[in-house]
Amino acid sequence: MLYPVAWALSYGGNVIQPDSEAVFFGVLDLSFFVILGAIFLFFTKGVDFSAHGIATLGSPVLHRSSYINPTSSSATKEAALDRHSGETA
Repeated sequence: MLYPVAWALSYGGNVIQPDSEAVFFGVLDLSFFVILGAIFLFFTKGVDFSAHGIATLGSPVLHRSSYINPTSSSATKEAALDRHSGETA
């Protein structure tokens, strides 16, 4: 909420000097990043990021077995997994 005030005092109204403007925006930026970091740490406190590893980032992993009909027999499933590219059933 203080960014519009800082803009109005510096660029909008030319009330404060450029050095004061830089300090004002610097303090606002530092406090914003500290507060934003604290918010992220607070809301991600109970999240387990190591459950699936960094590589997956929560995306689903599709295995070959997910493409096979679950009602077929185990022999058919094994035969389907052993086929090479280009072969037909």
